[in-house]
Parts: sequence; structure tokens; C-alpha cells
Amino acid sequence: MDWDATVDVLGPKLFRYFCARVHQAHAADLVQETLLRLVQKVDAGQFDPGRGPIVAYAFGIAHFVYKESVKARRLEIVTTVDDAGVAAVASSAPLSDAVAEEHAMTASLRRAISALPDAEQNIITLLLDRDLTLPEIAIIVGMPVGTVKSHIHRAKENLKKSMTPSRRSL
Repeated sequence: MDWDATVDVLGPKLFRYFCARVHQAHAADLVQETLLRLVQKVDAGQFDPGRGPIVAYAFGIAHFVYKESVKARRLEIVTTVDDAGVAAVASSAPLSDAVAEEHAMTASLRRAISALPDAEQNIITLLLDRDLTLPEIAIIVGMPVGTVKSHIHRAKENLKKSMTPSRRSL
């Protein structure tokens, strides 16, 4: 296996995946941990190309690396860090109204995603990386494609509800 090419392809995808779930400062460490485990598992003969592509296998490992890190409390979830980070950026350097609004919307979306049930949260996070197909996501999460589609639909509905400002009755 050409590990240089594999890392060149997987590295940015994994980084985007982790950045959607944790602060960027932790994402690089989690990518490195995922890639190390991938190499170990492939060298040990645990990867079976007949069960799916290496990308799906790597994201399956990434999912477990993320879960282990959260469980061990080695990292802060992105909404906590980003809210503080956005406030620090806003107070240290003036932002244009458009950039400040974009930061606020991004933080709001991340909070809404983190409030989703775990299965929906994971699938939506994987879906954000447009390079993954629904069958690949299904392999990663260990669900049929139809179930993945159902989770996507429910997650989108939940995100719409949580992101839409509530209307007050007159």
C-alpha cells in the first residue's frame, strides 16, 4: 500500500471530520492517532478490502478515536471551545459584520449538531465531507443505507427546528 498517497487523500478528509466535532487544536492529534491505528490494523491484516474501501475503514477508526477521546475527556467538544474562541477573536480584533455573523451562525450550527442524538450527529458530521458517499457512510456507521438516509432526514428536520428562530404568538 502506498501510505504517502493514502495519507495525502485521507488526512484532509479526517481533519475536516474532526474539526466539525472538536476544536481545531485537537483535530490534528486525532487525525494522527487515526492514521497510526489504520497503519497498525492494515499491517496486522485486519483490513478486508472486500468489506469496503479504505476510506470507510479509516472513518470507522476515526469514529472510535473520537469516542475514546471524549470518554477520556482528553478534549473539549467544539461548541464549548468555539464559543470562547469566537468571543476572543471578536474582542481582540474588530470583525466585519458579515464575518461576525458567519462566526455566530457557525457556532450556532455546531451547537445544534452537538444536540442531535449520537447516530444523527455522527452521520451528519460524515455527510459534511462531500467526498463520502451514502454507501461509504453506511459502512462506517454499520447501518443499512436506508437507515442512514432516515437519520439524515431526521437530523435535517431537527436542525431546521433548532436553527429557526421561534415565532412568538401575537
